[in-house]
Amino acid sequence: MRVLYLGANPRMQLSTHSAPGLRALGIKNGLEQAGFQFVPLMAGDQVNSQRARKIYLNRLKGQLPQKMTGSLRDVYEIYLDHRFYNFVKDRISDIQPDIILQKHSRYGRVGVRLGRRYNIPVFLDDITPVWEGERYSDRGLKRIARHIRKHLFSQASGLIAVSQEMEAQLQEEGVPGNKILYVPNGVDCDLFNPSTTSMEVRQKFDLEGKFVVGYVGGFQQWHRLDLLIQVASLLIEIVPNIHFILVGDDKDGRVRQMAREKALLDRFTFAGSVSHSEVPLFLASMDITILPSTLPYMSPMKIYEYLAMGKPVVAPNKNSIVETVVIPGQQGILFEAGDVTSMKNAIITLAINPGIRRKMGEEARKSVLNYYTWYHQVGDLITAFQSALISKGSYAVPFS
Repeated sequence: MRVLYLGANPRMQLSTHSAPGLRALGIKNGLEQAGFQFVPLMAGDQVNSQRARKIYLNRLKGQLPQKMTGSLRDVYEIYLDHRFYNFVKDRISDIQPDIILQKHSRYGRVGVRLGRRYNIPVFLDDITPVWEGERYSDRGLKRIARHIRKHLFSQASGLIAVSQEMEAQLQEEGVPGNKILYVPNGVDCDLFNPSTTSMEVRQKFDLEGKFVVGYVGGFQQWHRLDLLIQVASLLIEIVPNIHFILVGDDKDGRVRQMAREKALLDRFTFAGSVSHSEVPLFLASMDITILPSTLPYMSPMKIYEYLAMGKPVVAPNKNSIVETVVIPGQQGILFEAGDVTSMKNAIITLAINPGIRRKMGEEARKSVLNYYTWYHQVGDLITAFQSALISKGSYAVPFS
């Protein structure tokens, strides 16, 4: 079976530089292990799209009112989507896909248009809430975006949610439950392997003899890295050798400044951005891993990577954590979301009990190998593909 994967958003590329790109690569690996052919076409890989976006960012943003720049961006993305449709249509006769899988985006109609034209089942992956673009991206044209969303959902064969929270939100929008697939994120257990050595990182950042609490990921405000600064101030007398290493891009220096204001810079290492292939080296240097917070509808990929490395996890007791990965007391400890004292107690428990850390790490690795590889995660997706092809019947439209 041949799957055509479409990334219609001009900011998305099939790479390890972003969570959507990592998810696409993970699905690719899982499907290929199951014997599928995976053919990706990404709007973000087109040079002209990237160049045009840079022009927008450099020349327009900051010079026009925010509402106007948001509307101009939306109009331009609608135009890019139409251009991407022609780009894919010109190549579809060579690809001849059985299934179209497209990363959901607000204006991404390419998959649905092609599916309708050629009678190909279309699945939209990683659906985001209707309000996300409006709340976080300051975009205009809300009415058009919502109309497109309704049209896409009615025409697609299946909608893929990465969390049960997102699944519930789709049902609240009126999407039938049998049209929704729950496919959370997964992990590459060959890359993220506990046998990875930590010596290089521990020596480079002077971590020897320290109890290292580590975080890997974005520095967006919803991750609440400010909580780590708060908890560090409570822990330094209880766990004298505690040290935090944060791997990711603190673009505006906000988190570093908070640590400086609390006179805690010596307790933090800001490692900066690293390539995805280097992440296991940093995780290997950590005694425990942490996720201060996450949005309720997400499926945090970093949690799977933490577990695959055999590291105990400290995370908030949010549904997106509990429903998929961490069983409290087995692979890690969950704290009351937003409660610094609860987070502190979880860290102390692991700091003073190396035996518990070891057992949790072993259970973490075992659970990932048994349930959370990408090969496991695409199982329901494969079943849905097969059902959609049976429902489609023998009617086909020539690729011309």
